[in-house]
Parts: sequence; structure tokens; C-alpha cells
Amino acid sequence: MHDISKIFPAIKKSEKQDVFSPSDANLSETSKAIKYTEEELPVDFKDIKHNSGEVKSQFPTDIQIRAIDSTAFNLGTVEDGVVGVVRTSVIIRKPNDSKHHCERYGPNIFKITNQDKNTIYQDKFQQVFGTKPPLNSAPAIYKMVDRIRNLAERYIILEEIKNNSDALILIDGSLISHPVDTPA
Repeated sequence: MHDISKIFPAIKKSEKQDVFSPSDANLSETSKAIKYTEEELPVDFKDIKHNSGEVKSQFPTDIQIRAIDSTAFNLGTVEDGVVGVVRTSVIIRKPNDSKHHCERYGPNIFKITNQDKNTIYQDKFQQVFGTKPPLNSAPAIYKMVDRIRNLAERYIILEEIKNNSDALILIDGSLISHPVDTPA
């Protein structure tokens, strides 16, 4: 397991009482089953030619496979800021083993305000990549939950690469030339 705690901004007790406004989430709507109507196309299976050869998997079974992904959710807002939560996971399959197991990092809850977003973003970026971010200022506050998620995922990716040189490492998302998924 990796120590991911340094990536998340510490929730500091503020001198004044913050008023928390939770994000909208209507659970009753999301739990309703959506009924789709599908048109069935008639297929005559006698006309389909089958290859009777053995199916061979192109997927390697003799090496360790590690897949990394993360998710984030904006829990709500505080005065001049946001409260978010991030969880990162690594799914692991050992060589010649059909079973998988999961390492979970988080959920980690954090608060970022407009007053501290630049410092937090620059510090966390420096911790992950060892260099300052290309821009002097952090993205807009509404993008910061995803930026912290991105930094947490990149940190785990770099740790996995450093510690598992003999593994096939699967990375979710777009593979781009820089560490930010979308422009600031």
C-alpha cells in the first residue's frame, strides 16, 4: 500500500464556523429502473459461418497485472470553497492466478477555498511530480475536486510504476502528454 495521505489537503479548523451546503443528489430518482425498448432484429443463424478453431486469449496470464482508477465527488460547498471526496483503487491480478484483489485508498475528504487553492494545488503538484505546475495559479474552484483526484491518481500511478517494474500496469482515462486531464 502507498501513503497517499500527503496528497490530500488537511481539513483545517477555521476560526469562523463554515456553513456547509451539500450537493444536490436525489437518490429516489437514481434508484428507479429505466425501461428501454429495444427492437429485435431477426437473425438466421444458419447463414453465419463459424470458425471452429480454438479461441486463444491475447491477454497475458503469466505476469502481474495492476489497474489503477480513481473517482471524485463534490460533496458540497462552504463559504468561498468546496468540500470533496476522492477514492483511488488498484486492482491486482497476480501471475497465473484468476483471482483479483483491490487496494483502496480513501475515501479522503478535503476542503479547498479560493484563499488556499493556489497554495494547495502548487504544493500537491510539487509533491507528485517534483516540479511546479506549468501555470502559476490553480484552476477555478469548481474544478479543484477533480484536480485533487487527478493528482491522487497520478501519484498512485507513479508509485505503481516505481514499485512494480515487472507488471503490466493499466491506466484508466486519456493518456496525454501532461498531467491535467482538461485545461484550466
